[in-house]
Amino acid sequence: MDRTIMPQVSIVIPVHNQPMLILEAVASLKAQSVADWEAILVDDGSTDETPAVLENLASQDARISLWLQTQQGAAAARNTGAAKAKADWLLFLDSDDWLAPNALGSLLRVAGQDVHLVHALGLRVCGSRSQDRSQVHLPRGDLFHRLASTATFMVHACILKNSTFHELGGFDETLMGCADWDLWQRVIRSGARCRGVDEIVAFYRQNEASLSTNYEQELRDGLIVIARGHGPDPRVLRPHPGYAEGISLAEFPAAAYRFVSWLAGVAIAREHSVEGIVRGMQA
Repeated sequence: MDRTIMPQVSIVIPVHNQPMLILEAVASLKAQSVADWEAILVDDGSTDETPAVLENLASQDARISLWLQTQQGAAAARNTGAAKAKADWLLFLDSDDWLAPNALGSLLRVAGQDVHLVHALGLRVCGSRSQDRSQVHLPRGDLFHRLASTATFMVHACILKNSTFHELGGFDETLMGCADWDLWQRVIRSGARCRGVDEIVAFYRQNEASLSTNYEQELRDGLIVIARGHGPDPRVLRPHPGYAEGISLAEFPAAAYRFVSWLAGVAIAREHSVEGIVRGMQA
């Protein structure tokens, strides 16, 4: 794509080491049915040959740009990339995940001036086995009520209006995990209009790196996001009247219990210790 042509969507990809995986992510972009995209690679302080691999990718395709920063975490890297984005729509893709060839076409097909978020379906992939543990059905009912208690969307399976992202302050860089959940919660609280696409458009690679979860940190961040959903959020300056005060605080204990139970179940299924979860509950 000529750099003078405005892309329809900016794809932000934070990268930290594991350079071979980014090749598959970028290949999935080049296979898209929609060609007018830009990919913004943000190297988040890699300590191996990743920067050289990224430089090579950027030199081969004018649609790909590269930005380097010291290691600050995925949320900060996503914010860095979004600040460079030219398109009206943003998509956040992790470097070890990839998109279906129909992803951008399907998401953009229902996007419009009156729409702020388009969400679709994602699938977890563990080794050579696809698993349908991620969202494989569009959520029903009140989206804010769901997002007050659970992460409803897979971040790679959504496009968000660039202007909406910046109006709401982007990703919370104090959260090591759950930052996308926190963002979607703010988006829906703001009264943003959403549309769903009943197609699988993204794939999340569940590998050894993704399994080495800091459960104590995950618990802390998840409970922060749930608490925010059960009260006012001053970061949303013009909330939808029905969501300004959040969900009733009386529902918080049940929501927190469900999240802790889910996280413990994940740890047990992965044959990991639940000590971090116990420590987090005692803190």
